[in-house]
Amino acid sequence: MIGLIEKPTNRLDLKELVIIKDEMIHVGQTNSPYWLMREKNSGVRYYQDLYLDKNEISANKIVTNNLSFIFKLLKSNIGQTIVSKKALAYLPQLDWQPTNLWRNLIMIQKKMHVENSLNEEIAAFLAAEFKAAEIRRQIAMEKIESS
Repeated sequence: MIGLIEKPTNRLDLKELVIIKDEMIHVGQTNSPYWLMREKNSGVRYYQDLYLDKNEISANKIVTNNLSFIFKLLKSNIGQTIVSKKALAYLPQLDWQPTNLWRNLIMIQKKMHVENSLNEEIAAFLAAEFKAAEIRRQIAMEKIESS
């Protein structure tokens, strides 16, 4: 069995293989006292907490398990947050800043079940599928922007 996760496990019994890298960005009203946060244990929350800690930001947090709700608040000029750069497809009018944070989409498998050639084939397939989806998303964004 394999799994796909978006934050490191640091477990010795798992083999981790990075499939793709994803840039995390800062979006929203930079002067807002409100930080829009995903629920605890979410992959995105891990990077949101990392950013706040790294930048020593004490925040008034609005926590939700719904990414669409965060997007609606951002579109209404309420709050700020850290999201995947891929989210700009849903937030095309918002300014953003780089964070120098990258998350990895990681394929995991128990070390005792690792079959290297099969894992490499699965990883290559998944990476190609994610890249193809990214190209389709970019084409769709270009069409929206040119309309």
